[in-house]
Amino acid sequence: MDTLVMFLALAVLVACAAVMIHDRRVRKRQKRLVAYLRQSDLYAHLYPMVKRIEQMHIESVAVRREEVCVRAYEPAGRTLRFTFDKHGFDPLEDDRLYALTLALAVDAPILRDSKRYDLLKHEDQCMNGGKAAWYEYMIRTEFKDSMVRARYADSYRENMLRHSGN
Repeated sequence: MDTLVMFLALAVLVACAAVMIHDRRVRKRQKRLVAYLRQSDLYAHLYPMVKRIEQMHIESVAVRREEVCVRAYEPAGRTLRFTFDKHGFDPLEDDRLYALTLALAVDAPILRDSKRYDLLKHEDQCMNGGKAAWYEYMIRTEFKDSMVRARYADSYRENMLRHSGN
């Protein structure tokens, strides 16, 4: 009985070590891919839009195989699109798609803030029966509400000050 317990404990320990080694390799590979993508022509074309993210009130940033789409909540409905084929680039493969998603957060640090944005993975069903993954930074409801309330309070105060001077 004791040997069985020891064997099981050893098997669990080996499995955990294997998972940790695999995870470390995946993270290193992703880090290299992010660095490579940030030096690529694609990212050089995309970079001006990435810098605008910091200056906008972003609702979401969707990174799909064929485009990057940025939606703002203020002004409502404002959308920026960077379509790869219009700029002469092929659609991205899954590993590069995730690396591009991470690269965006390097140059737009607001997206890294887990109190403000969530990174979500979505899958769409393709016509051929396969699945296409895509990623999205989505604003957290609490953060968006606080930003909208603060903006409303500021405009209310400005109106009160403007009308009290009459």
